[in-house]
Amino acid sequence: RQDPARPQRTLSEAEVRRMLGSGLAAPAAPARAGRARPVLMGALAAAGGAGLLFAVMGSNAGAPEPAKAAPAPAPGASAAPAVPAALDASGYVVAARQATVSADTTGRLAAVLVQEGARVRKGDIIARLDTRDLDQQVALAQAQLATATDAREQRQVELDAARDRYQRIARLWEQRFSSEADYRAAAFTVERLRAARAMGESEIAVAQRRLEMAQQLRRNSLIVAPFDGIVANLAAQVGEIVSPMSGGGFTRTGICTIVDIGSLEVRVQINEKYISRISPGQAVDITPRAYPGLRLPGTVVTIMPAASRETGAIEVIARFDRIDERVLPNMSVDVAFASRPDAPAAAAGRG
Repeated sequence: RQDPARPQRTLSEAEVRRMLGSGLAAPAAPARAGRARPVLMGALAAAGGAGLLFAVMGSNAGAPEPAKAAPAPAPGASAAPAVPAALDASGYVVAARQATVSADTTGRLAAVLVQEGARVRKGDIIARLDTRDLDQQVALAQAQLATATDAREQRQVELDAARDRYQRIARLWEQRFSSEADYRAAAFTVERLRAARAMGESEIAVAQRRLEMAQQLRRNSLIVAPFDGIVANLAAQVGEIVSPMSGGGFTRTGICTIVDIGSLEVRVQINEKYISRISPGQAVDITPRAYPGLRLPGTVVTIMPAASRETGAIEVIARFDRIDERVLPNMSVDVAFASRPDAPAAAAGRG
């Protein structure tokens, strides 16, 4: 406790600075200046110095040191090129190859042999048309071919008989036992029957082509898969009329849609401001939103050469490097583009 009879002495600023320099109340670090300053103020107040308090608060002992300037690069040294940041986008899975399968001829659907989601291979029978009329056409063509063949045989027999008669008349005419008129008539008959036989050959060829066409129409009643894929949409049912051409509201033009799973790709819309970060051959990581833990490697294959005037976006197509059977067409995906095709992070993500 201070003696009231003892006169109070105010410390000068120089004395305060000497005390701080001796380490009596100096803060240990700028980060702790806020906590050390009250301690110092209490100690100085106990000593009875109002001027000391003013001097400490005005001191810059707790101020942080100014940042040091970066050293200048050595002469002739070049700065490292800036690596663009990775780009993230969202898109959808589409199939590059898919086909709506229809019949080659108009007919009534007699059987559907697949269901939606079924896997088919090229040449597998998907559906079958009613072939009763086609069977009749095949039978008619076969009968016409048989008739043409019989007619040719008959003309061949007649031609052989005409040749024998011509040879006899020719010998008699040489011996002057036959008239010239008989000789010429026999020769004319041979030529006529030879022409008839040639026409019979043509009729056989026509009948053969007609039979082949009828058989082809019957084969066309079998609708087969054009390539390996999955049945994505079944549009026709047994009993409906199907046709390769639209014939009205009651005629189906397609039976089902086949999707080639091996041709799946991702299409994303990239704003034109960021398209410079993308190039063909660039590595991407594709994550289906249905399976957040599934990361599939891919590669940019196409950058569309046109932008949308309304949105200012450019479509980018990336192909899967490895297809997963869980990925299906029209799924939404998140696509992470590598900063550049040879970036180490991209290579690690594709491993």
